[in-house]
Amino acid sequence: MIRSACTLLLTLVATSVSAQSLSDLARQADAQRKGSAAKSYTANDLPGPGRIDSTLGEFVMTEELVSGYRLAEVALVKARSAADLDNWLTKCEHESHSDPFGMIGPYGQDKRLAKVFTDITPHDYIFVQLAMSRARNDLLRAASQRVFLPKPRLANLEFVERHEGRVGPAPELEQELQSLEAARAKRQPR
Repeated sequence: MIRSACTLLLTLVATSVSAQSLSDLARQADAQRKGSAAKSYTANDLPGPGRIDSTLGEFVMTEELVSGYRLAEVALVKARSAADLDNWLTKCEHESHSDPFGMIGPYGQDKRLAKVFTDITPHDYIFVQLAMSRARNDLLRAASQRVFLPKPRLANLEFVERHEGRVGPAPELEQELQSLEAARAKRQPR
């Protein structure tokens, strides 16, 4: 009898402890669920191509945007002949290398770049750059694969096809890039 009473008492104590532990575990799990539910995800959290598609959204290139892009592209290379601006932009590019949209902010921050972005905003400049790059890659797709592209992406691909010779780099860009490289070489310590 004493033996069964002790067994009963030990069973009750063990049940009480395990019930307390189970209720603690349930509370902890509930707190974790509530904590993780508060975390939300945005397009910035998407990896690579998914983020680009999501962020570009309905963006479609136009002749006016591409013209402004080409002018700004040349003006940006010219502006980088100033060593401090070139160094700062290089640093910004390095810091934002994993974010294709990361240079929108820096391009809009420095007052010296206001002369660069007269015909296009930094936002549209980056969007044209990405949409054009995307469209060029999409040109390599088979026609049967193109039908599955989102409409804005397909429109950008068709724009590049229609304007083949006018969407590449501006003719003077190569000369400006060579001048920039020469200026950078002179700045390098020997």
